[in-house]
Amino acid sequence: MDATVKEKIFRVLLLAIMPLLFFGCGGGGGAGDGVAGGGIGGSGITVSAVSSGTVTNFGSVIVNDVEFDTTKAEVVVAGGVQGTGDAAVTSLLSRGMVVRVEGRLDGDTIGTAARVVYNPTVEGPLESITTLDDTVTELIVMGQTVRVDDRTVFRNATLDALVAGQVLEVSGLADAAGTIFATYVNKKADGLALNAPVALKGVIDNLDTVARRFTLNSLAIDYTSATVSGFSGASPLQGQPAAVKGRLIGPDTLVATSVAFENELGRDDIDTADIEGFITQFGPTNRFRLGTVVIVTDGATVFQDVLPADLSPGTRLKVRGSLNSRIILADAVAPVEKIKLESNAGSVDLAPGRRSLTLVGLSPVAIKTNAATRFTGVAGLDQIVIGDHVTVFGKSSAPDRVIATKVLVKPAMDQVVLKGPVESATSPDLEILGVTVDTSSIPAGGFIAKNGQVLTAAEFFAAVQTGDTVNAKGILSGVSVEWKQIEIE
Repeated sequence: MDATVKEKIFRVLLLAIMPLLFFGCGGGGGAGDGVAGGGIGGSGITVSAVSSGTVTNFGSVIVNDVEFDTTKAEVVVAGGVQGTGDAAVTSLLSRGMVVRVEGRLDGDTIGTAARVVYNPTVEGPLESITTLDDTVTELIVMGQTVRVDDRTVFRNATLDALVAGQVLEVSGLADAAGTIFATYVNKKADGLALNAPVALKGVIDNLDTVARRFTLNSLAIDYTSATVSGFSGASPLQGQPAAVKGRLIGPDTLVATSVAFENELGRDDIDTADIEGFITQFGPTNRFRLGTVVIVTDGATVFQDVLPADLSPGTRLKVRGSLNSRIILADAVAPVEKIKLESNAGSVDLAPGRRSLTLVGLSPVAIKTNAATRFTGVAGLDQIVIGDHVTVFGKSSAPDRVIATKVLVKPAMDQVVLKGPVESATSPDLEILGVTVDTSSIPAGGFIAKNGQVLTAAEFFAAVQTGDTVNAKGILSGVSVEWKQIEIE
């Protein structure tokens, strides 16, 4: 028997015998969930892939770095089909919305969508606004903690124009504490009308099946007269994700009309599943939860730009794999951020408003931290000392400035990584995030194309273009970097 076939059979058997109670009792597929392999509506498309993540662009729709053709796709908003095709996609959806695309993959980064599903994470009145620092603001929306930053897409209002009492529609990703990192905020109304419907998604806590109440963060849910669906029994389940609709009867209580098990991927089994989210639960070995979905890794899983030992709650990832009984057996795990810097700490600035650090050999880049930055290995920026080995995932806010979303700290070592967009390329130099990469030291075999093909230096510079993401790796030689490999991603 072929080794690849053996490996696939082993992986399927591994999932089959894995305890389904790994993270507590599960629910059913949920009302309206599709069936793997089935067609959707009039699209005629057999669904073999599903992708849950943030819309990053249009021209079709791009989710998790896959561009899906939406010519025949149904667009489902708040549980109902609202239109079909490209025009419906661009009019009903927005960049920043977290959606689920159901369809098929036609290649690693292209696909065809049969359906695009969107439901807001929370839709209700804004209670308070708190500025955490110069880049992060915290909103309380119907008892849910929402954080916004310079990447949040706003519609019908700017951040400065928001005031308590307005009704907001928020879409985003939640961490282990239930904090929603908003990728999209839309002002729906200046105030909540009497008996107007509200909605939210979250993980059930403080369940009381006698009083028929539970909480989603600080909001009490009374489901006495609600329709309950999708769970393995007649009642909601503690610790399970739920989508709730109803009306507010006070600032802290919602009377639900419906409580449904929230299946992020819309089904239990599918050939290929892509998902974006925060690690919300970790362990035992080779297992973690991304959002509300259990991820299992094994020896065949490819970790891209992140090591298994570096994963921890709060890490934001993209995962691709096969979905079996609502568990993804991961083929690939990668950070969401396109920028990565790694070297030893060269300086640390703890001054208010300037909290930042630089890395040896990459010193033109000022790495700023903020209230949303997650740290592993230390509690915060003030615990990093000169010489610590630091890995930073983040986003560019200026040619020589990066805002860190994740910081990993280890003992000193000589490894250097610089991954980011090319600003200029004139052999033998590339400019990346303000850092000049002199490729003269890269040996034969160290220049790599997007498809993994080894190039000569001349072929590499003929292929690379401004704006391409490249990944350069090297070692420290004093305070300079001797570059050893560079790859177009």
